[in-house]
Amino acid sequence: MEILYDAGEYPSPVLRMIRETGDIGIAIANWWKLGWPERVAKLLAGRIYEAEFRHQFSQVQNILARTEDMAHFSPVQVVVMSGFRLEPPKL
Repeated sequence: MEILYDAGEYPSPVLRMIRETGDIGIAIANWWKLGWPERVAKLLAGRIYEAEFRHQFSQVQNILARTEDMAHFSPVQVVVMSGFRLEPPKL
């Protein structure tokens, strides 16, 4: 199971939502937090993190569903190879 980086930085409802999405969701949250901590802070401060996260999580799920033949790669590798950018929105 993935471990959420800097879990104490998230409000309880957001933390719960991330954990409910499982390893793929935690991987997305970690990718965001490690790559774009300023954007994550702005999304959290603006109380729009959850909506933006859910949107990206849905897109990643769709990519993974369409690329089942690439199951020998990690989900992040599949998403990146598909051309999707795993980054939070700019505010």
